[in-house]
Amino acid sequence: EDYDSAIVEYDTLLEEDPDNLHYLRDRASVNLLRGGYQDAIQDYDHLLSIKDEPDADLYYNRGCAHMAAGRLNDAISDFTKSISLNETWSLAFNNRGVTYARLGQYQQAIEDFTDAIELEAGNKLAYRNRALAYKKLGEMRKAQADYDFVVKLEQGADNDPFKN
Repeated sequence: EDYDSAIVEYDTLLEEDPDNLHYLRDRASVNLLRGGYQDAIQDYDHLLSIKDEPDADLYYNRGCAHMAAGRLNDAISDFTKSISLNETWSLAFNNRGVTYARLGQYQQAIEDFTDAIELEAGNKLAYRNRALAYKKLGEMRKAQADYDFVVKLEQGADNDPFKN
């Protein structure tokens, strides 16, 4: 967890090979972990400019960096691009929903959380987030139904004989 030393190491490696996809991706990830969101965004920008084909993961990760940096409209744009490249990625729908919720656009958030749930039926995070959005809209019965379902999912996980 010595992020600063890792960044120095990646900087050195990238001096010799500035377009190395692995080093750039790893440095961007470390920057996200250490809170260097603008640095991460710059690395993702560079990665996206040198990749031969669009990459859903890179757009998703850059969206996370934008969201963490408070650039919510940029985050929505990146999550939307990620979804267009991988329509089955529930986490991209969930995070776009979180971003909409931060903008106070709860109905759009609910739609994204619902899409995430449809893609991954046991997605506790999406159910929790949708419950919060319903609550913000004053739809308490729907919020409670989602909270209740999360409890059932968690109780089911506790009873799973294959769980370590």
